[in-house]
Amino acid sequence: MDLKYLAMAAAMTVTSGCHSGIKSWHMKSKVENGVLKIPFYDHSFGARCFDTLRCRVLYDNAYIVNSGSPSGPFTQRDRDNLNAGWGNLEFPSVVRVSWTSKDGTNHDEKINLGEIFRSGMVRYPADLDVNDVKTSVPPSAPNIILVVEDRAIRVYMRAWIPLLRPRFPGREHSDFRHDPVIAYSQTF
Repeated sequence: MDLKYLAMAAAMTVTSGCHSGIKSWHMKSKVENGVLKIPFYDHSFGARCFDTLRCRVLYDNAYIVNSGSPSGPFTQRDRDNLNAGWGNLEFPSVVRVSWTSKDGTNHDEKINLGEIFRSGMVRYPADLDVNDVKTSVPPSAPNIILVVEDRAIRVYMRAWIPLLRPRFPGREHSDFRHDPVIAYSQTF
């Protein structure tokens, strides 16, 4: 690759706020023995708290959530709209979560994202037909979202997975999956 183009891509990435592409541009998706392998290096992180009296999530030395107020229930709409916005090129090894569940119990836990995602592979929905995936499209950075719900912590991965054809007939721009997939779940 010409050095001029690499420098231009790096400058565009930095100025656009995009965090995907510096180290992941060369990674390729493939289907191997019926298993889809989509490597990832960088990611976006987000955190949300539901059914808590207070909640704090510390990630990469910054509070992603810092709420001293009660939060409402986790609805299907919330699940469908999980997203991340805190870009990161490498995993901080630990996310610290301090919260008070609905019953007034205080919790302080450390979640090791580096361990959860040590494979460096995107998690995808179990009902995805891997033969429908368009592996020629370079992978994009997945979203990783930590959700605190009352006494439980779940970590979701939400990745853009391009498909060979529209998922919904008649909707030409439905040629992808972007489902939240649980990568970790623990009740305390």
